[in-house]
Amino acid sequence: MKALKGRNKDYLVFWGTSLGYALFMFYLLSSFTKVRLFHNRFTSRPVAQTLYMGKWDLYTASPMATIAKLYSVKGKEVVPIDIRPFASEYAFGLNRTPKLIAQEITAITKDSMLMHDAYLYTIQMPVNGDLNKFIGADTLHVNDVRLSNVTYLQGRYLITLVDPLTWQEQRLRMPGVQTIKVMSVNILRP
Repeated sequence: MKALKGRNKDYLVFWGTSLGYALFMFYLLSSFTKVRLFHNRFTSRPVAQTLYMGKWDLYTASPMATIAKLYSVKGKEVVPIDIRPFASEYAFGLNRTPKLIAQEITAITKDSMLMHDAYLYTIQMPVNGDLNKFIGADTLHVNDVRLSNVTYLQGRYLITLVDPLTWQEQRLRMPGVQTIKVMSVNILRP
C-alpha cells in the first residue's frame, strides 16, 4: 500500500481527530443528560466524571499566569520553538511532544532554587518583535540545568518569561511594548 503523503495525511489526521472528539462529546452528552445516545453500563455520570471533570478552567489558563516561550540557540541565532499542540506539524494534537516540552519548561521555571540562582536578563521589546534584534545569545551567561524530571529537552535554549500587565501598567505603558525576562539555559542529562 502506498504511504500517505503531505496533504492527504493532514486531511486524514484532521478528520480522524474531529470524529474522535465528536464521538467523545456524544458520549459526554449521553452520560450527563437524560438523553441516551449510547446504551451501555459505561454511560453514567460517575464513569464520565472520571474521564472529564467539568470545570471552567480545564482548557484555559489564568489571565494572570506568567507566559513562558522556548527558543533554540543555534550559534548566534535564536529560533522560536512552536509548541502549540493543534498545529498540523504535531498531527492536530495526536503527537504529544508539545505537551512534554511544555511540562519540562514548567518544571524548569517552577523550580524555586534554580530560579533564585539563575541569571535573568530583563529587556523591553515590541510584543511580536524579533528577539535576535534585542539580545545576543552568544553573550549571555548560561545557567546549567540538571533536573530529574527534564529528560526530553537537551542542549542550549532561551526561555522567555512574560508577566501580564496590571490594569494600571496597561494604562501607563506605550501600546505594543512588553517587558520580558530572558534566561539562557544549558539542559544536561540528570
